[in-house]
Amino acid sequence: MQQDLNDKLPVIKVIKNAYVGLFDKKKQFLIMSYLVAIPLFGVQYFFPVKVAYEEFSSTNVWINMIISLPLLLLLGIFLFRLFMLGAKNQFRITPGDLINMFGRSFLYSIALALVIILVILCVGLLFGLMLVIINSVAGENATSGGVISSLITSVILMFVLLTVFRTQPTFVSIALNQKTLPMKSAYYYTRDNNWNLIFIGIACYAPIMLPTLLILTLNIGTQTSPTPLTMSLSFLLAPLNIMPYALQLSAGTEIYKYLVPYDEEGHNRKMDLTV
Repeated sequence: MQQDLNDKLPVIKVIKNAYVGLFDKKKQFLIMSYLVAIPLFGVQYFFPVKVAYEEFSSTNVWINMIISLPLLLLLGIFLFRLFMLGAKNQFRITPGDLINMFGRSFLYSIALALVIILVILCVGLLFGLMLVIINSVAGENATSGGVISSLITSVILMFVLLTVFRTQPTFVSIALNQKTLPMKSAYYYTRDNNWNLIFIGIACYAPIMLPTLLILTLNIGTQTSPTPLTMSLSFLLAPLNIMPYALQLSAGTEIYKYLVPYDEEGHNRKMDLTV
């Protein structure tokens, strides 16, 4: 039978364990970050994505996406394995199993992206309709454009963050090369923890403010012709940019450990709901 209430996540403990798990394995994290950064910066250097309309190239965007997505998926798989299995067992996997894991991770990432797009559309339309009604009742200038934009953006980000963290157990099961935990099961096991997961997500992604400010200050990656100096500085900051993603995965393993129950024999995690 499905239980009525799920266990509550200990927010502070999960956040602490996520940071400790990452910094205890900082050597492996730094090595993997720079290994991923080399091809990412290479493709950005030869096929730069320019924001300016007259310099924008959709071909360059597609090239960057085609190269970046597989690298980030592989990084995610091995970071999950690092946090769950340790450095000694992280790479103990056959090429065939890795291909299988990569394929499953890719398909579920596409499914997650579609869910996120649906969430953005639904939340945006819902709050847009609510604000239109408020303005029509309270007056045309009851809410300013800036307030409306900030409110809708904040709510959308909150729902996207929640969606990502509620599906983390699915990707952990894939990285462990176990039977895939369906997203519906991941949603079931993480229920009753919405606010806890949002707080955990904010704690994981708050550090992104530091590298972002550094990049803006140094004007890295925004020049028409990046210099070797700015490219080198940007490359050195790569682990800081990847760190929020790594913290998300580290927290995802903690969520998996706390919320995905063992089977009746107490040996393996349940990979689906028991009705």
